Amino acid sequence: AATAVAFYAGFTGLINASLLLLARYLHRRPSLLMDGVKGYAALRALVRWQWIGVMVYLALTALALVVPRVALAGTFVMWAFWAFVVAVSDEPLRPSP
Repeated sequence: AATAVAFYAGFTGLINASLLLLARYLHRRPSLLMDGVKGYAALRALVRWQWIGVMVYLALTALALVVPRVALAGTFVMWAFWAFVVAVSDEPLRPSP
């Protein structure tokens, strides 16, 4: 069970890291965004949240090798974390009319 939870947390962390790399790429090239100013501000906030996510998933991966049930619960909490991030960022992430 420990290996499976570590794989799940690590794989989810890699997905988060790849999205972070994409967001950083777009952060350096705001001309690629649909709504330059508003989208750029939202992207900056998202990059900060994604850094937190990468660090938490890294910790959960290590924790899974010791206490897999706690790490699995932590991955569930991360789903709630991302729902919170989207809710907080909801307005800036919407396209302008």
